[in-house]
This record gives sequence, structure tokens and C-alpha cells, in this order.
Amino acid sequence: MGKISNADKNNLIISNRLSSVMPLSSYRMHRIYLAATMNYGLGSDDPEELAYYNKIRKKMDDMKKEPVKKGIPLNWDTPEGIDK
Repeated sequence: MGKISNADKNNLIISNRLSSVMPLSSYRMHRIYLAATMNYGLGSDDPEELAYYNKIRKKMDDMKKEPVKKGIPLNWDTPEGIDK
């Protein structure tokens, strides 16, 4: 493994501080959403972006497991007082 220069360490520290302070922009959220829904890799190591990506993927997986409700639900129990 190679040595990390002090400049790289400082950039890493600054980027970690900024990512924890700045919320995801709508552009970044949209980019992550597209990657998740199209089943692409994220290509980022930012923990905030990864968390958002994983959240979307989990919701999509949960939606696939739920049965799809089709048609009109039939209610055989008619309330009292309604003439037939």
C-alpha cells in the first residue's frame, strides 16, 4: 500500500467534514435515484450517498416482495339499512 501525502490527508478530512455538514443536493439525490432504479452502481464512497442509495434499493426490494393488488376489491358485507 502506498503512502498518503499530507495534502491528500487534508483533502480527505475537509471532504469528510463537508459531507457531514452539507446535505445532499437535489441534483445528487436525483443522480443517486437514477442509479438505484436502473440497477447501476453508485461509483462513490461518500457515506451519505451510499446510505441514500441503499435506502432506495431496500425500498425497491420491499416493493418487489409485496403482492400487486389488481382489480376492484369486492366488499360482500353490505351495511345495514341499504335496500337491495
